[in-house]
Amino acid sequence: MHRDFKEICIEHFYTDDILLKTNNKGRRIYLSNEFVYETGFHKTENIQIRKRDDAKSPYPKIIDSGVFKSNGENIAMSKNDFANSIATGEKPFDNISFETFRPIFDLISDIVNE
Repeated sequence: MHRDFKEICIEHFYTDDILLKTNNKGRRIYLSNEFVYETGFHKTENIQIRKRDDAKSPYPKIIDSGVFKSNGENIAMSKNDFANSIATGEKPFDNISFETFRPIFDLISDIVNE
């Protein structure tokens, strides 16, 4: 497993290089550790997170809403849109490896075969 924390959601099984891809509408998933807790601002981009407490998390939480440009435009991609982009093969999500999901598939296989 490429993540080492207890609280995890299905998107965490993707590697960061996949999570941080921007779709054709200029939206993407963000990780909480990209933001500074004290200000809510992104560490390298001129954007801000609505819920600053997410940036305080001891592990990188998935942020799929409430990331804003200075003009108020929300630029976060929802988990649903992320999943749909992968399912439909929308660029740049058209060549995704699911190898990091193998532990889940193996566990399901073990359960089914018991």
